[in-house]
Amino acid sequence: MSINIKKILKNILGIAIVLGIAFFLTKVIVVNWSSLKQSHLELNYWLLLLSLLPLTLSFYLGISAWRYILKCLGYEIKWTKAFWTVSGSHLAKFIPGHVLALGGRIWLCSREKIPESVSAAGIIIEMTVQLAASIFVFSLSLSYYNAYLSPTIFLASGLLFIFLMGIVHPKILPRVWKYVPKMGKVVKNDISYKYQSIISLLVIYIIAWIFQGISVFILIKSLYSEIATSGLMPAIGAYGGAYALGFVSIITPGGLGVREGILSFLLKFYIPAPVAVIVAVLSRLCFTLFDVLMTFFSLKYKN
Repeated sequence: MSINIKKILKNILGIAIVLGIAFFLTKVIVVNWSSLKQSHLELNYWLLLLSLLPLTLSFYLGISAWRYILKCLGYEIKWTKAFWTVSGSHLAKFIPGHVLALGGRIWLCSREKIPESVSAAGIIIEMTVQLAASIFVFSLSLSYYNAYLSPTIFLASGLLFIFLMGIVHPKILPRVWKYVPKMGKVVKNDISYKYQSIISLLVIYIIAWIFQGISVFILIKSLYSEIATSGLMPAIGAYGGAYALGFVSIITPGGLGVREGILSFLLKFYIPAPVAVIVAVLSRLCFTLFDVLMTFFSLKYKN
C-alpha cells in the first residue's frame, strides 16, 4: 500500500472518529435536554475571563520550560524568542500526527541558530515529560474516581508514568530516540543532559497542568454555579487524563474529539452529563482561541 493511500485512510479514519464522538456528545445533550434546562445554566462572563488567568500562568510555565530544556542542552535563548518558537508553530498542532507543528518549531529554532538536532531532542524530551506530568496529575485524582473507574486504569497510568520517566533518562533516551518517527532522524547521539534537570522539568509541567485544570474548573463554575469547591481536584485530574489520551491520539488533530470525550466522561461524575459535554467543548474553544491569541502576540518577536 502506497504512503499516499495510507495517509488518506488515516485522515478518513480520523475524521470518522471525530464525527462519531461529536455525534455521541450531541446525543448526550439531546437525550438529557430536559435535565439540562432544569440546571438553570447561565454564563458568568467575569468567571469566564478569570479562567484565563491560570491558563496564562500555565502558558508562561510552558514557555519557560522550553527555554529551560534548551539551556540544559547547552543553548541559551531569550524568553521572548522561546515564546515565538513555541507559539509560532502552535496552530499546526491541529493537523493529525503533530508532525508539522514539531517540524515548524525546529525550523523556527534554526533561525535562532539552534541546531536541528538540539531542538528535535528538546521536543522529544518536552513531549515525554509533559505526558508524564499529565498522567501524574490524573493520578492525583485517584481518591475521587476510585468509585467510578477500574483500578486497572490507575495501575496502567502508574506504569506508564514510570515507563516515561525511565525512558527519558539521559542514559536511555539517546539510544531510543532514533526510533521516534520523523524526529529521531535528525537527533545526534552526542546530545547530553542531567536527569536532575528532568525532575525539575517534571515539577514545572505538573504545576502547569494544575493551572490548566484550575482553568477548567473556573470554566465549569462560570457555566454551572452549583458545582462545589470539592470538584476542583476532580476537574484537575480529569483534564490531565483527557490530555494524556488526546495526546496519544495521532489520528485525530490535536486529540480533537478524543480529549472532549474523555473529559466529559470524567466530569459527568460530578456535574450533569450534558453540562460536562458543554464544558468539554467550551474548554477546547477557549484554549484554542487562547493559542491563536498568543500566536498573534508572538509575531512581535519573530525578528
